Amino acid sequence: MKSVRITKAELEIHENLVIVRFDEGSNVTIEDWMEIKEIVFDNFSGKFAWISDRINSYSIDPTLLLLPEVIYTQVWQESKNSLSWSELAMQRLWRL
Repeated sequence: MKSVRITKAELEIHENLVIVRFDEGSNVTIEDWMEIKEIVFDNFSGKFAWISDRINSYSIDPTLLLLPEVIYTQVWQESKNSLSWSELAMQRLWRL
């Protein structure tokens, strides 16, 4: 296990798993996501699981949820049906 501290969070990196704990009162922005994404790409080359350990209260900038990789991840977890990617993306966007 490896622990990495970034601006607004602590990332606990395991073999095929990352646990993220954001700081109390943080507002997670696109810049924060880019920082996390760099660490994730540096540590994982294949499939891995992500756990958001919400022990603290924090918010996420809603525009972050529009990034393609975030939409893809959310849609992949939620969909077991035959909707097109655009329908799935719109379905996700309407829930913001």
